[in-house]
Amino acid sequence: MMERKVFFMSSEEKNSKGFWWRLAIVVGIPLIMWFLEPPAGLSVEAWHILAVYIGAILGVIFKPYPEPVILLVACTTLGVVFLDYKMALSGFSNRTAWLVFSAYLIGQAFVDTNLGKRISYHLLKKFGRSSLSVGYVMAFSDLLVSPATPSNTARTGGIVYPIFRSLAVALGSNPGPTSRKIGSYLTLLSFQNSMTTHAMFVTAGASNLVVMEFASSILDIHVSWIGWFIAILVPGLAAFLFMPWLVYKVYPPEIKAIPESKKIAEDGLKELGTMTRQEKFLALFFVLAIIGWATAEISGINSTVVALAFVCLCLLFRVVPWKSLATNDKAWTTYIWYAGILGIAALLADAGFFLWLADIMGKNLPLAGMNPILIYLILLVISILPRYLFASTAAFAASFYPVLFSMAIAAEVNLMVVGLLLMYSLSYGSAVTPYSNAVGPLLFGTDYVEDSKMIWIVGALLAVVGIVCLMVLGLPYWKILGLW
Repeated sequence: MMERKVFFMSSEEKNSKGFWWRLAIVVGIPLIMWFLEPPAGLSVEAWHILAVYIGAILGVIFKPYPEPVILLVACTTLGVVFLDYKMALSGFSNRTAWLVFSAYLIGQAFVDTNLGKRISYHLLKKFGRSSLSVGYVMAFSDLLVSPATPSNTARTGGIVYPIFRSLAVALGSNPGPTSRKIGSYLTLLSFQNSMTTHAMFVTAGASNLVVMEFASSILDIHVSWIGWFIAILVPGLAAFLFMPWLVYKVYPPEIKAIPESKKIAEDGLKELGTMTRQEKFLALFFVLAIIGWATAEISGINSTVVALAFVCLCLLFRVVPWKSLATNDKAWTTYIWYAGILGIAALLADAGFFLWLADIMGKNLPLAGMNPILIYLILLVISILPRYLFASTAAFAASFYPVLFSMAIAAEVNLMVVGLLLMYSLSYGSAVTPYSNAVGPLLFGTDYVEDSKMIWIVGALLAVVGIVCLMVLGLPYWKILGLW
C-alpha cells in the first residue's frame, strides 16, 4: 500500500531543522511591532506595512517556509488588514518582477538549446592556448550569455563551468592531489567571473533589478537597460579584465600551456552536432533583444516588453516548448517573491516611510556636510562589509539597500552617483564569501579548491578591486557622461 503523503513536516523534522525558532522570529517580531505605538512622525499605516515588510525580510533570511510562501502570506495579510486587494496584488503588476521572470525563461532557452555551450566551445577552440587565456575565454563565455541569464547558478554553474571542468578533467586535474594542475584555478576564477559579469548588465542578476527598483522608488532615479550598461562599461570592464590575471597570479595553476584545448573544443562541438534550427532562432532573437534593450529610450518600448517579446518569439517559433518554461520552478519562485517584496516596498515608499527614515538618519548620522567623495566611499564600504553576515544576495538587497539609499538622501549627495555606486557594488560584494551567492556552493562543492582561505582572500580582493574601479574610474567617467 502506498504510504500516505504528509503535507507538513513531522514535529521531529521541524525541530531538527530549527523550524520553530525560525518561525517564532519571523512571526513574533512583526507581531510585537504591530501592537507598539509608531515612532513620532510615522503614520500607523506606514508602521503596520513596515511590520509586515520586516516579517517578509526575516522570512527570506531564516526560511521557515520557501520565499514565495512567505511573500504570499505577507501580501495577503496586507490585503486582509487594510481591506484592499490592490495592496495584496500591487507587486504582481510590477514591471521589474516581470522582467526578472522573463529573463529566467530566456536563460532556460539557452540551457535547453545548448547555444551557451556552443558559444563557449567556439571561444575555447579559437583562443584557449594557455591557462591564462582559458581563464579569459571562460570569463568572456560568461559575459556573452549574461544579458539573458539573471541566474548566476544557471549561467556559470549550468552553462559555462561544466565545459571548463571537463577541460580540467581531460588534462588530468581532478579534486584532490591533482586539483592544482588547473581545476582549482578555473573553479576559483569561475566564481569571480560570475560576480563581475553580474555587474555588467542589469539583466545579468535578478537582485540587480530589485536594487534598481528600490533606486527608482526611494531615490527617484531611473536607469534604463542601456543606461546601466553604459555607466558600468569603463569601471566594470576594468574589473572584469583584471580578475583573470589577478587570480592567475594569486592562485596560479601548475599547467601553463594547453595545446589540447583545441581538440577538446572540437570534440565538444562534434558532440553538439550542427547548429540546430532552435539555436539559430535563439541567436537571432537574442540579438534582437539586445537591440531592443539598447534602443528602448528611442523606441519607447519598455525593457520588460522586450523581454516578454523574446519569450513569445521563442514559444511561437518553437525554440523551447511551453512545458519547459512552465516547469521552470526557479522562474516562478523568483517572480512570486520578488513581486511581493517589491510591492510591499512600494507601499512603504508611498506611505512616506523612506523619507521619514532619511530625516531620522539626517538628524542622527554625521554624514551630511562631509566631503561627497568620502561619503561615497563610506557608503560603498558599508554596502560590502555586512555581506559576511548574509547567505543570500537577494536577502541582503531587499533588507539593507533601502537603508543605504535612505542614508544617501540624508547625506544630501548626488543621488544618481550613489545609486550607480551601490547598484554595482552589490555584485562585487557578493564575492566576499562562498555562500553569499547560490553559485558559490555549487562551484566550491566540487572540492577543487582545498585551500578554503583562498576563496575568502580572492573574494575580498575582488571587492577591493570593485571599489577602486568604481571610485577611481567610475566617478570621473560619470562626470564626463554628465551624470553629476
